[in-house]
Amino acid sequence: MSTSNQTTIRSADSKQYCALWARIGLGGFLVSLTLICSCKEPPTAGNLSELVVQTDKSHYSVGETISFYIQNYSQSNAYFGHCGERIIFLIGTKEGGRWVHTNGWGWPCLAIFSMGVTTLSPESVYTDMVTIHQAGTYRIFTWFGWHSDSTLADSIFSNEFPIQ
Repeated sequence: MSTSNQTTIRSADSKQYCALWARIGLGGFLVSLTLICSCKEPPTAGNLSELVVQTDKSHYSVGETISFYIQNYSQSNAYFGHCGERIIFLIGTKEGGRWVHTNGWGWPCLAIFSMGVTTLSPESVYTDMVTIHQAGTYRIFTWFGWHSDSTLADSIFSNEFPIQ
């Protein structure tokens, strides 16, 4: 992996961290809002540097399909929230030196899709794609956990990629 495409990872601090999940169902049949917040010690299984989110290229044109993957290089299962058949992810854009998460997939997860947890086993890869129709600098963000019964309280970011 070249340094220009190296994954940037952000983890919670070494003492405590919080995760916030929301589920909103919209439509004539269901309107609900559920928030879960949990603070706990960091998980001991796995290592954040062993979990990678990476795009297939370092830069893109407006409207071009962006393929990305999440690879688990660890010896532990990693657990991700899913909406329908896809892992939940957000697209972050850099605005004035700060990252703002604007859109993505499954946040919120509409009531027509099932929501749950997907397991990414050791040495396995999940692939997905997205198209962005506006120039800027972006990255992909998702939450995960190292234990299936815990809140998905860690987060991981892809490499930055410009779209021109």
